[in-house]
Amino acid sequence: MLKFNRISFFSVIGIATLFTGLAGFAKSEEVTKKITLSEALELMNANHPRIHAAEASLRGSEAGLRGVQNLPLFAKLSPDMKYRKQQSTLGIEVADAGLRQEIRDTSYGVARGYFLVVYSKQQQDLSKQVLDILGKNIKALELKMALKKTPEDEIKLQKLKLGFVEAKHKNSLAVTGYERAKALLTEEVGGRKKVGLIEPIEKDFASYELLGLLTPEFIEEMVEKTVVIREEVIKSSKASQILALEVNAQKSARFNPKFRTFASGSDLHYIP
Repeated sequence: MLKFNRISFFSVIGIATLFTGLAGFAKSEEVTKKITLSEALELMNANHPRIHAAEASLRGSEAGLRGVQNLPLFAKLSPDMKYRKQQSTLGIEVADAGLRQEIRDTSYGVARGYFLVVYSKQQQDLSKQVLDILGKNIKALELKMALKKTPEDEIKLQKLKLGFVEAKHKNSLAVTGYERAKALLTEEVGGRKKVGLIEPIEKDFASYELLGLLTPEFIEEMVEKTVVIREEVIKSSKASQILALEVNAQKSARFNPKFRTFASGSDLHYIP
């Protein structure tokens, strides 16, 4: 019985030591890194899965063009080959526009999340300052009332206490908002598993002096440029060109033999 108790005792000590070590290891891994917006964007480019997917799509389009270029000679003699090469080239342009669109969209999300954390931290600090001021005022008034109590002071004390309760509630909301904003920024950058815990190093917002440049003429010029360089517009334009090339490719291959099957005529692309 004594031997069993010793074994149980040392087992409990061993398990407790193991969990203590794991807890210490986990705690050491939870160090929050303070980063700039530029560093956040670098982490995004290196870790965001949507950007990785767009990069893979671009590599696939480039591989498709190489495949067309490396076809054997007899395949290159096909009348639709020139259209296939053009389609492959346009496919690369579409994939490149898709990658740039993902980078732009995720960069916007990171910047928005970054400054949301800055704003939330300011709200948290402000609510904490209000709590401290109210707490000091309550203590000072209570000390005064300990020497001499008046009805006016009683009313003032109750108002201060009500304000303190409300400020405490606001502070808890600010703390929760700050933590949620940090979690949002982490996800926008690429996820906690990849980047760990991060928070902005900045404490204030960027300068708003450039807003004075937003004249109607400047905005109109930017809209015109956006129509030309916006990735969504480029993708839709290239897709229309690819479709037109597909029509030409199908027409050029009309001499190819067609075999009727039970599904003949049911396909939208069927050429009788």
